Amino acid sequence: MKITIQRALNELNVLKSRIEKQIANLTPLDIIQKNKKDTTITTKQTASIFTQNAKSSMQSITDLITQRENIKNKIIAANNTIHITLNNQQYTIAQLLAKKESINLKANLAMKLKTSYERTISQLNSIEYDNEDKIQELLNKMKTDKSKEQEMKSLYQNLLTLEQATLIDPCDILTTANLLEEEVDLYNNEINFLLSEANNTNHIEI
Repeated sequence: MKITIQRALNELNVLKSRIEKQIANLTPLDIIQKNKKDTTITTKQTASIFTQNAKSSMQSITDLITQRENIKNKIIAANNTIHITLNNQQYTIAQLLAKKESINLKANLAMKLKTSYERTISQLNSIEYDNEDKIQELLNKMKTDKSKEQEMKSLYQNLLTLEQATLIDPCDILTTANLLEEEVDLYNNEINFLLSEANNTNHIEI
């Protein structure tokens, strides 16, 4: 039977849900006591019925896992053979999925860079405001106490030099972040559209 890749992807999710549910409900072991009318303690079944049900449940789970794996492998095979054009460059679906993952990581990096910049600039401004307050306090003292003018001038020079704060930005992160965001904007929506289109127009045999 031929189905679209998108339908196959949906089937993977359905199968995963069924597998997880059956695993959660699985009782592979139980205990039986002669004085309990030969019924299992947990499932309240005879030994023969419990054995039959346990084997059936285990077989069902392993069959579903195999079925899901087979569909997944066929999707992977299709993803490595179907080609898509993005910005005049040919990609397989697999390559485009890898490209999308890289774009998502670059989006996270751009966000981190901008957050770091804003936090560090705020810290720098706080230091500069603090230094300005100290300088203003010294200037006021210099005006009111002429006897310590020379001492105040020395302190003033120290504030201007020793306590001066400078931003260290070896990676030019604002420019880098903006370039990353441009790349993300350029590719992200287009990749999502192309993948959706490919998944809904290409088929696999299951």
